[in-house]
Amino acid sequence: MKTLLTLFAAAALLSAAGPADAVKVAEESWAKAIVAKDYAALEKILSADLTYAHSDGRRDTKASYIDSLKTGKQVYEVATPQDLEVKLFGNTAVLTGKLKIVSLTNGKRNDPTLSILHVYVKHGAQWQLVAHQSARLP
Repeated sequence: MKTLLTLFAAAALLSAAGPADAVKVAEESWAKAIVAKDYAALEKILSADLTYAHSDGRRDTKASYIDSLKTGKQVYEVATPQDLEVKLFGNTAVLTGKLKIVSLTNGKRNDPTLSILHVYVKHGAQWQLVAHQSARLP
């Protein structure tokens, strides 16, 4: 039910927004889904060919990223996107900004603010995350 409400809210926003705003909605949806452990939403938001490079050098695919959330190896307590900027290139969008997180990685607590670079590709009506790269800010 929570997934359906999120998707309906996102659809309502998308109908009134331009493409850059739609990408920001996808980003907000991703951040909410990782905290809520909303795997159904993540299946839609994350592209099948996702490359996910963590700030500590670990790399994940879509399957391994979702698995790390399901097994508790990666737990997000807070994920707040900030200062988002979107550049559009046809059906591809490059999103930059900051991400304030509080997480547990293999039981170790982290609370950095990250600089993020996300690449989204539009598949049909859905913007999907195809690449994630982050770096810890001082």
